[in-house]
Amino acid sequence: MDELDSYYLKKLAKIYEKNLCNERLSRSDIRLLYEIDKNIYLDAGMGWKIKEPLIREIQTKRNVKKDLARIFHCRKKNIAMNMHELIEEDIYVYYGDLVWEDISLTESFKNIEVIIGNVYFEDVLDSNELANIKLIVGNLYANNLCNVEGLNNTTINGNVFFNNLISLYGLNNLNVKGSIFINNEKFLIDEQGFGRVRK
Repeated sequence: MDELDSYYLKKLAKIYEKNLCNERLSRSDIRLLYEIDKNIYLDAGMGWKIKEPLIREIQTKRNVKKDLARIFHCRKKNIAMNMHELIEEDIYVYYGDLVWEDISLTESFKNIEVIIGNVYFEDVLDSNELANIKLIVGNLYANNLCNVEGLNNTTINGNVFFNNLISLYGLNNLNVKGSIFINNEKFLIDEQGFGRVRK
């Protein structure tokens, strides 16, 4: 485990204690708890990392919509926690894993800017339909996506999986904190953070 992971785990332990004592969490506490800026993993050995289970434990005891409304400066009604709530047109934040099984997106979906969870756009073909999304806190599975230009303003905290890219144009502009997989081959982001893709 590196120093940064150790630092985040110590902060998470303090958040756990604050939550047990019903103390108000700061915005930075909430950002950490929902992994807005960085996913938090535990070293499971042999090069494997697992999600920190304490995060889910704390989240299940919180008013998630209230927390997210506080850090994203919106109302609780602007946050969806399941697919049924996506019928509302003023949803900006989606909490949970999102599985979309259609080639194109509905109008109500096109307002979403933040997704806190893994995203499965298995059948979406054009990345321009995803251009409104600013942040994905989790992995993006977009196996049938043909291009990536629409994702150039999106930060993805996890890994990205593509299988059918027709054009690599814009790939070096992706802001992916994890790894990029194209046709099951792993590509890494350059250490300087310039988004250069290299094998």
